[in-house]
Amino acid sequence: MKKEPEKKAFYDSTYFELLDAIKEEESCPICSLVEKSESRYITSLFYELVNDYKVRERLRNSYGFCPEHARLARKLGNPLGIAIIYEDICSTIVEHMERGKEFFLPGKGCPVCELVNEAENRYIQTFLKSFSSKDFQKIYKQGFGLCMYHFLLVYSELSSREEKNILREYQLNKLREFSVQLTEFIRKHDYRFSREGFGKEATSWRRIVGKIAGSKMPISSTTSSNNSRKRFTKFFPKFPLF
Repeated sequence: MKKEPEKKAFYDSTYFELLDAIKEEESCPICSLVEKSESRYITSLFYELVNDYKVRERLRNSYGFCPEHARLARKLGNPLGIAIIYEDICSTIVEHMERGKEFFLPGKGCPVCELVNEAENRYIQTFLKSFSSKDFQKIYKQGFGLCMYHFLLVYSELSSREEKNILREYQLNKLREFSVQLTEFIRKHDYRFSREGFGKEATSWRRIVGKIAGSKMPISSTTSSNNSRKRFTKFFPKFPLF
């Protein structure tokens, strides 16, 4: 019987970003990359795009950002950039109200939510295309793995039963490891064993939160581009997203 040729990973810049995140991060690689995309966009917006006409128009239409990204903007953006953008938004709202408009709701959703959804979808698709590669699987198995949200989402979209089983087995093994570490962490808080000292289990309580909950759960957005959220609720309607 002729052996099938080894499938190669899907190589592009997104693939290498994903690979680096798998190797370097002690967190879900997709969550990590989405967070970085989010932070880069907000930082560049307030430092480089603050006077861009199209950007300003888009922000006027959405009245800025959703509460989550408004908080992140205050944390990452520079005060002058925030002042310029929100003065523009404030003036727009005042103008609408002075004209006697009955509804003052924004016309579009948060632009950062849209970017996050697009970035998440891009990384998920790259993961799906790459997972058929044995080399990619080998590297993936050495890392933190996906959070439960992204695991369930990727698992539901893998077409190969073999690949589903590989992904599931790795996730199961990782959760078993966490269970052992957490048990050990709890045990060493007993005064009888407190002198033993901590090993890797010392940070298990923090890492397990990221493993189960992820760091970038689906954003509740008014945009229609939240494809990953729609796909997830289709396959796992009872899974608690929030």
